[in-house]
Amino acid sequence: MEKDILCRVIEVEGDIHKRISLEKERTDELLEKAREEAEDEAMREETGLKASLKRAIEEAKSDAEMRASEIISEADLFSLGLKNVSDEELKEILTRHIRKILPVLK
Repeated sequence: MEKDILCRVIEVEGDIHKRISLEKERTDELLEKAREEAEDEAMREETGLKASLKRAIEEAKSDAEMRASEIISEADLFSLGLKNVSDEELKEILTRHIRKILPVLK
C-alpha cells in the first residue's frame, strides 16, 4: 500500500511538473505577445509623433517666411520714404538729434 501511495505521489508530482511547464510556456507566449503589441504601439506612436513634428516644423517655417516677407516689405517701403527726403531735410533731422545728445551745440 505504501508503494501504491508513493507511486501515486510521484505520478501526481509528475503531473504537477507538466502543468507548471505548460503554464510557464503559456505565460511566456502571453508575455511575448504583450511585448510585441507594446512594441507595435510604440512604433505607431513614434510614427505619429514624427509626422506631427514634421507638420509643426513646416508650419513654423512657413510662418517665419511670411513674417520675414512682411518685414522686408516694410523695410522697402521705409527705404522708399527715405529716398524722397532731401539732403537739407536730413541735415535738419540729424542736427535735431545731435542737439538732444549734445545740448551744448544749441
